[in-house]
Amino acid sequence: MMYKFKIILIFLILIILTLSFAEETKRVLVIYDSFSRIGEDYPIGNQLEEYLSHYGVYVGSVNSEELLPDVTQYDLVIYLGFQEKLLKRDFLKEISKSKKIVWIEENIDQFAKYIGCSEFKDVGKRYGFIELSYKGYKLSFDPQTFIHIVLPKKANVLSYVSDDLNNFPYVFRVDNLYYFGRLDFRDSTGIVFLDLLHDILGIKYPSFKKALIIIDEINPFTDASLLQGKLQTVCCHQIPYSIVVYPTVKKDGKLYYLSDNEKLSKVLLEIENSNIGIIQGSYYEKNYDSKINSDLNLLASYGIHPIAFKFYGVPYKERYIDAAKFFRILLGDDLVFTKRLYTLIYPINAGFYNPKDPKNVNLILRKAKDFLALRDAILGISIPIYLDREDIERLILGLKDLGYDFLDLLKEPYHVENNNLIIMNKNGKKVVVSNVLPYSKSRLERFFEKFVEYLRIILIFVVTSFIVIILYLVFSRIRLYERGKRQ
Repeated sequence: MMYKFKIILIFLILIILTLSFAEETKRVLVIYDSFSRIGEDYPIGNQLEEYLSHYGVYVGSVNSEELLPDVTQYDLVIYLGFQEKLLKRDFLKEISKSKKIVWIEENIDQFAKYIGCSEFKDVGKRYGFIELSYKGYKLSFDPQTFIHIVLPKKANVLSYVSDDLNNFPYVFRVDNLYYFGRLDFRDSTGIVFLDLLHDILGIKYPSFKKALIIIDEINPFTDASLLQGKLQTVCCHQIPYSIVVYPTVKKDGKLYYLSDNEKLSKVLLEIENSNIGIIQGSYYEKNYDSKINSDLNLLASYGIHPIAFKFYGVPYKERYIDAAKFFRILLGDDLVFTKRLYTLIYPINAGFYNPKDPKNVNLILRKAKDFLALRDAILGISIPIYLDREDIERLILGLKDLGYDFLDLLKEPYHVENNNLIIMNKNGKKVVVSNVLPYSKSRLERFFEKFVEYLRIILIFVVTSFIVIILYLVFSRIRLYERGKRQ
């Protein structure tokens, strides 16, 4: 009897814990007319759903023309008004029941009219704003980018945009309604939106500012001495960083390997044995998962064991699943850190260096300053191997001046695995279990190397002999000339 009572008690405790966890998980419903603006193909709605995983919430979505679920079952409803359209009365009635609602851009006047609120004046789209103010931060803004301006009579204005003369509300709150005059993750409105979501959802999140520095575009054509010079520049500042290695590259129809560059291979092996993280990069091609797996085995055969994967030239994010088969940590061009089940996606969000633009480093530092407004910012910067050492130093010093700490991927929970290999972080140490055979040159390659070596010796002998003969002939002619002169 006592045994049955204990089982029932444990069962009840598990139910209570499960229910309490379920209550803590916030639920968000995204309602959209479309996932992008008319005339644009940038999928803001898809990006939003992906970035919501950053907050650990359940996400549902529905088109505004379809039958809405019970909105009272959601902690937050987000309406994406990317199209000016006539909203149905039933839709307005249902959405007005929301606990909290975030309204983006268009059609707010119809909702205000329905709920009997005459405190909004919808001005429409306006341009010419040069700055976005939020919580004491001044974020950069392109004057050619629009903001949908709505002027409330009474509201708590959370963020302003300004031109040379005046301030206009960008985000304001009236009761349970939050209005955003624009949402786009390609500009600073995305930063403000993602930070405010913490407050709107009521989710507590640790505050930090971290920079993720990676030295990129290292491939079989990279000069080993160039790489060593750039690494010395970064090492002098005593910050953690990682490098991205592309083990194969195709040029003029021919595939080149790291083994074709022995000096570089030796330097990379030294890096592997030091406290520097190595990230695998694979240039995109068909059968991408097979390509990634092949490159992973190839690196392991050289004694190089990557801890993460970075995308290059991937046409659409659905292909992220290819790398996620092997790598837990991925690096992509997202705005914030996100999580997909077991996979962790770290952002490369500061843009890519443009060698044709001498002001590019300043633009990256300007973006780094904008990201200070995001309470849990990870600023990912891809530094190409050909960037000048002076620019690298200016970039690192600028990030330090802004107060950024530096993220060490070697301390993150990485895990890499395929049929032949396991690489993982176990209690802060890199553990490798590998059945990959070490790289060794084929008989043909060894024969060819010997042949080239002998050919080089023969060539040196022939050239030296030729020079000796020429010198002998010259000196002989000089002697003959001197004898003739005496006679």
